[in-house]
Amino acid sequence: MQTAETIIISDIHLGTPKSRAEKLTNVLKGWEFNRLIILGDLFDHENLQKLSTKHWEFLDYIKSISTHTDVIWIEGNHDEQFQKIIPHVMDIKVYSEYAWEYGGRNYLALHGHQFDNFLTKNKLLLRWAAIVYGKLQELDRQSFKISRIIQQAATMFFSSSSKLAYNAVAYGFKKGYNHVICGHTHKPVYTRIKDVHYYNTGCWTEFPSSLISICSKGTNLHTFH
Repeated sequence: MQTAETIIISDIHLGTPKSRAEKLTNVLKGWEFNRLIILGDLFDHENLQKLSTKHWEFLDYIKSISTHTDVIWIEGNHDEQFQKIIPHVMDIKVYSEYAWEYGGRNYLALHGHQFDNFLTKNKLLLRWAAIVYGKLQELDRQSFKISRIIQQAATMFFSSSSKLAYNAVAYGFKKGYNHVICGHTHKPVYTRIKDVHYYNTGCWTEFPSSLISICSKGTNLHTFH
């Protein structure tokens, strides 16, 4: 059993066939932690009828640990519409960004879509693209080859991981934080820009999937196949 003060996950995208909710549930059960931060895009869209049994089991697990663990949910671009519903369904707190101090380090966590310039300027276009992408996932349920190629191309074209990192670090630095953590790009990353440590949590729809742990020894990025 591994231990951490805080575990951070993001981009689970419940409601899509690619969501590795069962794997994530099993991984989290192998940790002891005091705080869990869900860093956006817990859901893929508002249609809860598309959640599978394993997706509901993951939500049940989150609800069960919320009785003794501080569970923080930070809204992402896919699940903003749930910000008023989730606190009533599960005993968790909802934020647009979340800051805290631990071990002499100060942290800022936010999903990261705020720094995706294409996304902020083309919300309607991307909403239609998400519908088409969802249909392709249903048709490509077995191999996910088509949807994976499209997603990788879209990520490269629309949301440069390095550009988002620089924008997020600039935002965090201006506010006085030395650790900034984002999701959104689905790419697990650690880099240091000047005096700011930047982490990206990756996602739980691709291989490998990843999470971040924070303990007295530092901040670590873990990957899982």
